[in-house]
Amino acid sequence: MYKIKLSSGKYKFFDKYQGVDGKWRQVSCTMNSTSRESKKIAQNTLELKIKEKLGKNKSSSKLKKVTVNEVYAESSKIRKAELAETTFLNETYGLKDFIATFGERIISDIETLEMQEYLFSKEYSNKTRHTLKLRISKVFEYAYQMGITEFNIMDRVILPKDKKTLESIAKRNQKFFTLNEMRLLLNSMRKNAYDDEQLLFADCVEFLFLTGLRIGEAMALQWSHVDVLNATMYIEYSWNANLRKLGPTKNAQSIRYVFLNQRCLEILDRLRKRNLNSNFVFVKSNGFQISNQAINLYMKMEGARANLFGKDSSIFSAHMLRHSHITQMAALGVPQKALMERVGHSDSRITNNIYTHVLPESRQEMNLKLNNIVI
Repeated sequence: MYKIKLSSGKYKFFDKYQGVDGKWRQVSCTMNSTSRESKKIAQNTLELKIKEKLGKNKSSSKLKKVTVNEVYAESSKIRKAELAETTFLNETYGLKDFIATFGERIISDIETLEMQEYLFSKEYSNKTRHTLKLRISKVFEYAYQMGITEFNIMDRVILPKDKKTLESIAKRNQKFFTLNEMRLLLNSMRKNAYDDEQLLFADCVEFLFLTGLRIGEAMALQWSHVDVLNATMYIEYSWNANLRKLGPTKNAQSIRYVFLNQRCLEILDRLRKRNLNSNFVFVKSNGFQISNQAINLYMKMEGARANLFGKDSSIFSAHMLRHSHITQMAALGVPQKALMERVGHSDSRITNNIYTHVLPESRQEMNLKLNNIVI
């Protein structure tokens, strides 16, 4: 160990060490004096720095052979165990391009700037970029936790926050149906239905609106889970359309009992008479469930025919019906906890921030109350 005096009056201590590559390097620290105590502290500090440097170099040299493919294969085992089957398949598909691009690379050699540029190299929406960043981050987080990398480089990737433009606000406000809009749409659907299958689709649309079920939950619904006497149904599964089999619900909170109003019971009675040979409620004449794509296409086509004022039928989807149901329940004053339980939400922020809108009926009620204010 040796030292030099700085112009500030302080002292800089140095020590040398030989790296794993055989080259000599040095570390340093600055102290206020050259007293015995200062020298001792400086010596300990320099020794710790050398140990840290040697430890990093040793780790880096050992980890150079670990590729993204290898890390992804191991991290996928964890993801598969903690995700629903459909969610895991979606995540795997979403990472397909990332793995094709970086799979053969040594993961510790990839830099933050590369990932920053990768996320902006394609015409992704801001929402898609955030989703992709989260998925890629799971891979790098596994590498970090296993000691393969020094940190999760995705933590340093910067993405723009969503900005609420007039266009995005208008689009968000279109993603639900009022009661009157739903009546008009269903009347048009049934008026223009040309066979039993078209009526089945119309019944499915109305049932989703009245219950708030996810499309997968509705397609997985079996007659054994419908209790007509107590006007309830038990939601235990979700239909995996890709694998054509029953799978788990989105989360544990999604396993629930759902109350059925009189109109739902009427729809179920009609469906039972139509599908006497199936264990499932919503099946077509060929015995197969209605797919999400089919119901979305049907809603777009029938929405264009109904021509609802101020609505863009090109964005109509089955999820809008769930969206609409929760909005209607919130407008009726249903307590938040009861609403979350009914629709299987695990996070109250989802219920508040995404689904609840101000309905025209609520605005009218507010205006009436404002007119009654007298000063």
